[in-house]
Amino acid sequence: MSEMESKLRELKGVRWVEINPVRTEEELRLEVRLGADPNLKTSEENRLQHEVAAVLAEMAPQARVFVRVVPAR
Repeated sequence: MSEMESKLRELKGVRWVEINPVRTEEELRLEVRLGADPNLKTSEENRLQHEVAAVLAEMAPQARVFVRVVPAR
C-alpha cells in the first residue's frame, strides 16, 4: 500500500492518505480517506476524488475504490 499512498500524496491538495483494503470472496475494495486543504471548493474535491480513482484504477484495476475527502488540519 505504501506505493499507492505515495502516489496519492503527490496529488495537488492532498495532505495525508489512509488506505484500508477490504477483501471478500467476491472482490477487493479499497476504502480511501484523504486529508485535503480545508479551503478546497466542492468542485476541487470532486476533481480530487476522480484523480484518486484514476490513479488506483491504474495500480489496482481489479479493486473497487471508495474515496472520501475530509478537511485536514
